[in-house]
Amino acid sequence: MVRALIEPLRAEGWRLLHRRRWPGTRRADIDHLLVGPGGVFLLDSKNWRGDVRVSGGRLWQGDDDVSDQVEGLADQLTAVEAALVDEGLAPLEIVGALVFVGKNLPLTNLGRAHLLSDGDLLRWLRARGTRLRPADIVRTAAALERAAPPVDEAPVVPAARPRPRPRPVEEQGALFPVQQLDLTELERASRKPLEDWMVYLHPSQLSAVRRRYEGPCRVRGPAGCGKTVVALHRAAYLAAQEPGELLFLSYVRTLPVVLSNLFSRLAPQAADRVRFSGVHQLAVAILREAGVRHRLDRAAAETCFNLAWVRTGRMHLERDDLPVEYWRDEVLGVIKGRGLDDFEDYRNLARTGRRTPLSADQRRRVWDLYVAYEELLAERGVQDFQDVVALALDVAGRGEVRRYRFVLVDEAQDLDLLS
Repeated sequence: MVRALIEPLRAEGWRLLHRRRWPGTRRADIDHLLVGPGGVFLLDSKNWRGDVRVSGGRLWQGDDDVSDQVEGLADQLTAVEAALVDEGLAPLEIVGALVFVGKNLPLTNLGRAHLLSDGDLLRWLRARGTRLRPADIVRTAAALERAAPPVDEAPVVPAARPRPRPRPVEEQGALFPVQQLDLTELERASRKPLEDWMVYLHPSQLSAVRRRYEGPCRVRGPAGCGKTVVALHRAAYLAAQEPGELLFLSYVRTLPVVLSNLFSRLAPQAADRVRFSGVHQLAVAILREAGVRHRLDRAAAETCFNLAWVRTGRMHLERDDLPVEYWRDEVLGVIKGRGLDDFEDYRNLARTGRRTPLSADQRRRVWDLYVAYEELLAERGVQDFQDVVALALDVAGRGEVRRYRFVLVDEAQDLDLLS
C-alpha cells in the first residue's frame, strides 16, 4: 500500500529503495528508504488492526504499549546515519516515520519518530522543501544501495586494501597528508549558496553533534573552527530527538537574529521549538513575563559610572597606570558579574583571568568605586545589565520562568559568572 502510494515520487527525481537490509546487520526491518529533495527518509509501514493512539508519550495499539516500535525505528536511523557519515548530511536530513495504513492519526512526534497516516504521507514528504540537489540525491542513494542491499542479496563486503608503505617524513613534503583532508566534500559545499555554506557541517564534526552527554558539556576550539555551526546542528538534532522547547543563547546582541534565520533554513520543521536570544534580552523578557518592574538604561548607567569615577575612582586609581576601562570591567565583570555584595568576598577573590594582581588597598579603592556607582544608580532609579540579570535570576529561583528541555550557549567565554 505505502509502496504504491510513494511510487509517483520517482517522476519528481526521488530515489526509492524497498525492502532493504538494516546496515551492519542481517535483519530485514527497513521497509522503504527514500532519497529526495527533502533529505533521506526511512519509512516503516504499519498495517495494524484496532485503535492506534499516542498517550503519555507512548505509542499504544489498543491496550498494548508498542513503544518498542518507536525505539526500533530510532535504532534503524542510527544505523543509516552511520552508513552515510561520509556523505556529509546534516542530522535532520535523515528522518524516520511510522506510517499507519488506513488510520486517522494526526501527525505526531515521539522522540525521533514521526507518526502519521498514509493519507498524509505524500504531503509530509514534499513539505520538507529542497535540501538536497539532484546530484546529492544520486550520490546519497548510491551510498544507500551499497550499505543497505535488497533483502534477498547478501551484503557486499569490500575487499581489504593493502596498506601503503609510509614514506619517510622528509619525503612527504606537505604538512598534512592529502588523505587527511576531505577536499571533495569541501569543494562540494563551497559550490552551494552562502546560506548553506554558513551551516555546512564537516563529517568530522558529526560526533560532537550526536554524542550523548550525562550533564553539561563544553565544546572548545579556536575562532573560526565551526563551534557555532556545531551548536546549530546540535539544536536541530536535539529537537528531532526530544519533545519540548530549546533555548539557544548568545552573548552577542545581534547574533540571535542571524542564527534564527540560518536555523529556519537548516531545520524548518523545528524552528518553532527553538528560541534564539541574547542573554540580556532573555533577562528582560523574564522580568516582563513575571511582571517585575525595572528600568534598564545603558546610557544613564554609563553616566553614573563616569560620575562615580570622577568623584571616587580617578583620584585613587588613575595613578596605577591602568585605563578607566580596566576598572570599569573590574566593577561590572568581577564584582557585579559575580554577584558580590560584601567586601571580604571581593578581597579574598582569586580574580582568575584578570592578569593584573591587585593589593588589598587597591581592592578597597575599587570597592569604594563600586559603592559610589551603586548609590548613583539607586539615586537616579536606573539599572545596568548586571542588575537586570540578577533580578531575572531571582525570578528564576522562585520557579516563575519558562522551562526548556535543552539550553545551548554560544560564545560562553564572554559571559560573566552571574549570567
